[in-house]
Amino acid sequence: KAEYWFSKIERPDSKAYANIIHAMGLGRKDRKAEKYLQEMLKTGVKGDVVCYTNLIDAYGRQGDLEKAKSWMYKFQESGSQPDALLYGVIINAC
Repeated sequence: KAEYWFSKIERPDSKAYANIIHAMGLGRKDRKAEKYLQEMLKTGVKGDVVCYTNLIDAYGRQGDLEKAKSWMYKFQESGSQPDALLYGVIINAC
């Protein structure tokens, strides 16, 4: 259902993407969460710390620490800095 409502948004911004990524993560659909983050980047929407934290949390909840760390590094490579919440998500994934 979340994907249906997301599809109704004409021009999703980073907040809309953060919400769908979070919803996919809660539904244990980490690959779909990643798909949405990649889509966001392809459409030119700059991902913020919330978008990345939600994706990293999705992988952490699945026990995939390597994927979680990989996305944290990609976030840093984009010129952004992790905050305490993002580090907390990584710590919880350990």
